[in-house]
This record gives sequence, structure tokens and C-alpha cells, in this order.
Amino acid sequence: MNVLLRIEVRGLADFVSAALVPHGHRVVQIAPVDGSMEAEHHRSDVAIIEAHPLDASAPDRIRSLRARFGQVPLLVLDSGLVARERVEILEAGANTILTIPCTPAELVAHVHALRRTRVAEREFAASCVAARLPYGRLEALTEREVDVLRLLARGHTDLEIGATLHVAARTARFHVGSILRKLLARNRAHAAALGALFDLLQVEFAASAPLDR
Repeated sequence: MNVLLRIEVRGLADFVSAALVPHGHRVVQIAPVDGSMEAEHHRSDVAIIEAHPLDASAPDRIRSLRARFGQVPLLVLDSGLVARERVEILEAGANTILTIPCTPAELVAHVHALRRTRVAEREFAASCVAARLPYGRLEALTEREVDVLRLLARGHTDLEIGATLHVAARTARFHVGSILRKLLARNRAHAAALGALFDLLQVEFAASAPLDR
């Protein structure tokens, strides 16, 4: 389980790490802009940010994180916000607010609750996609054809597929033809679209592993 931190107070960051790491969570402190890691961060389960009283920039920082990381659940640590500030924080995109100081157990419980929400959203989205996939046809594919389909979904040509799988381009072309017939796909693009959805589902279901305790 990956947890992103955007916390500037060193002692608070240390407290969060000390509470989560024993539960097997990977804690990553993110910079204001960290383009090299954006793709990995999008796969994270929860993001945590701090908010202080009279901190007018807090809502903007939360909007920025929400824009960067999309649907990653956002937990805000509140060190004394008044009611109006808490409303602004939630309206800016926070999922929940936890008042600090708190116990490590409270923090872990909040993180796990948000992660369960993240998993439920992924599973719902995946089930909606799965309902549209011709699983009976996909199950008819051989293991080699599944490998070819995944490469086809990434836009590979027959020559590139052959090079990746260490087979001749003609052999790759044969596999593609077999895939088109088994999936009743109209063309390579249609088969590639089915392959992309199938591959996406495998990633999403893998990401929905049980919580680390």
C-alpha cells in the first residue's frame, strides 16, 4: 500500500511514517512538482496533507493535489482549523479530515478506511468494464495469443510483436489473425481495444489486493 505525504512539518511527517510503516505501508514524501514520479503516484492508495489554522493556501494546495492525482483519496491532518476552514478544505477536494494530535491507531484506521473506498471504486469501475467484455472469447485465446494481444493493445506492429516475443513477423501475423477470428474483431484496432480493456482489468484487480495489516 502506497501513501503519499505532502507534509512540511518534520515532526508530523515522522509521526505519520512511524504509524504507517509498521503496517507494511510505503510512505513517500512528494515535492510540490515531481513529474518524474507522477505515473507511480497515481497508483497510490491514499494521500495525506497537513492544514493549519489561518493557512489561506491550504485549499489551493488541496486543489493542486486533487488535480495532480485525480481520484487518490485525500486525508487532511487538522491542527486546529475552525469550522469555516474545515468546510473550505472539504469543498477543495479533501475526502476526510483527522484532527491532530491523534493516536497512531486513529491515523491507521483513517488510512485503511480511505483505502477501502479506493478499492471499492476500482472494483466498481472494473466491473462496469468487465460487463462489456466478451470473456467467453477471451478465454478461448492461448497464452501466446494473450501475449500478442497485450502488445497489439499497445500499438505494436507485427514486426515489433515478433521482435518482443522472439518470433518471426510472419508468426506474429498468424497469431494476430487467430486473435481476430476468435474475438470476432472487425480489425486490429477493434482487437487492440478489447486487449487494452482486458489488460486494464488485470491491473485494477491486482491493485485491489487485501489490506496490509
